[in-house]
Amino acid sequence: MPSSAPGAAILLAAGSSSRLGQPKQLVRHEGQSLLRRTASMALASDASSVIVVLGNSASRLRPELAGLPVSIVENQDWPSGMAGSLRCGLAQLLLQAPETPAALLMVCDQPHLQATHLRQLWQQHQASNQVVAAQQADGQPGVPAIFPARCFPQLAALQGDQGARALLRQLPPSELHILPMPEAVADLDTPADLARLRSQALNEQS
Repeated sequence: MPSSAPGAAILLAAGSSSRLGQPKQLVRHEGQSLLRRTASMALASDASSVIVVLGNSASRLRPELAGLPVSIVENQDWPSGMAGSLRCGLAQLLLQAPETPAALLMVCDQPHLQATHLRQLWQQHQASNQVVAAQQADGQPGVPAIFPARCFPQLAALQGDQGARALLRQLPPSELHILPMPEAVADLDTPADLARLRSQALNEQS
């Protein structure tokens, strides 16, 4: 990985997955848990470092990251919502590398994403020096998304269950570069979503 990497990655993995009924971070896909798969994907992108924010079931999740060169931080107040986990990740990033020029924000429940998609985001960000986000199914920008450091205070000011998408929706078009990425659409929130994912995997293997 080049020393001129454009920024760090923050993987938000602190939620309880209440609608799914089990920690989605531990759902296995392509031979590994979604948590390890996504963290490995972040490492394989052009990120200079990777921070993983855990919360619910942290003791069960930590072993999934064994051997990976990532920084782990626990959000003790994870029930208050995604904004708190985002602040934890940003605080750890600024502690480790206060001059980091940008941060890639990620979540675990996009099983069709690949490292190549993340590298495309970094490339677009470097070319435009703007916020870069994946296009979602409803036409709204969402994560994975890269925010320049000037946006860190706005991200840290989010409250409750607001995530990065809330800020993306507030940005004027001049500050936002959209990269169409249908692979980022597939969330994993319900048992029906999980059944569909497993069915697709079986069909691909047959």
